[in-house]
Amino acid sequence: MGLDVKAMTKTLFITPLVLVAVTAVFTFGQSGLPAPPVFGNVAFGSLRASVNTAIQNLYTGKADVGACPSGQAMVSASTVFSAGTNCQQPIPHGTTLPGTCSVGDSFLYTRFIPAQLQSCIATNTWAPPLSSVTFNGIPLFNPHFNPQISQALVQGENDLYIAPSCSIGLGCNRHMIGVVVYSPAGATGLTISAQVQLKIGSSYFPMTIVGNGPAPGGSPSNFGEFILDPGVGFSINVANGISANAYFAYVEAVDFDSTTPFRTVALTAPQHGSNLFYTVPAGHAATLPLTAQSVFSGPANLPILSIYWGAEAPTGATQSFYLAPTGSSLANATLIGVITAAGGAQSITMIFPGYLPAGYSVYDVLDDPSHAYNSTTGTIRISVYDF
Repeated sequence: MGLDVKAMTKTLFITPLVLVAVTAVFTFGQSGLPAPPVFGNVAFGSLRASVNTAIQNLYTGKADVGACPSGQAMVSASTVFSAGTNCQQPIPHGTTLPGTCSVGDSFLYTRFIPAQLQSCIATNTWAPPLSSVTFNGIPLFNPHFNPQISQALVQGENDLYIAPSCSIGLGCNRHMIGVVVYSPAGATGLTISAQVQLKIGSSYFPMTIVGNGPAPGGSPSNFGEFILDPGVGFSINVANGISANAYFAYVEAVDFDSTTPFRTVALTAPQHGSNLFYTVPAGHAATLPLTAQSVFSGPANLPILSIYWGAEAPTGATQSFYLAPTGSSLANATLIGVITAAGGAQSITMIFPGYLPAGYSVYDVLDDPSHAYNSTTGTIRISVYDF
């Protein structure tokens, strides 16, 4: 699915957010690559443990131990309930789904980490069940943990991950990635100076200003977590010359069904005048903008709007945010807040209302002293939960 960057200037791309405040460690098994020992508070290890626990819970509570044949009452990740019985049976497993099945059959699909339980929903038709994994009480639908990606960084653009394209809806996944930059022991040269970017089509949209990462041979640096729509990529732009193999980016990714109600709303390259930022979806009672809690970090106290001013932003440019009935004039709007540019690239956050009622939209009004400024690289983001 191609994305029209111009069309994105006044529309949204929307991605889910998963919430869990835990601490864990990445594990690396790829030969020939440096293995950083601890990556701050990155939590993919705990996510995997949560999914494994949920898979186990699919088996427990159903076994009728007294009625089952000997040897079929053990609960483990290698057993399953067969159709038409409460007793556990050995489960077939592998990296390729069988070509035939009967309704009620199960198969442990080991292509993903952890393995994914598939159910036969019709003759010769496999499907993953909606996951029983929840975060903050909200189900994360059908999570898949993907193999870790590692890539040596070089000066310039480093495209690290592209979410496969698909049409938003059931069966189409969004992708959450965690990115850590690491420099092996003994590395020499300059300290890396870089910024993270979204890649939409062939255009890059920075999400942070250029900043320093770890020193050569120093401690790993968590570059954050990012949620990608189908077809959207993630890149690190290295601004300075660094020695070969002095820095590596490590990416862990989990994808999950786009019907999950966590989303991140983003507006790229806002134009002079009024830009529609977000509308409470039809059929939903309201939207709760979320705090800065994520898979990798603890909660903040208030919902946070993240704003990146592009390097081209003139001094005195403003972005004013309004809440108004959808489709109505901004004369009927409530001013949420105003951000003023100091000139050049900036990363700014703003406190955001904690509740958006049905029938309302948020607008971003961009202006500057010349009344002519159009952003080319600016981005605005906030995460929400619809109910």
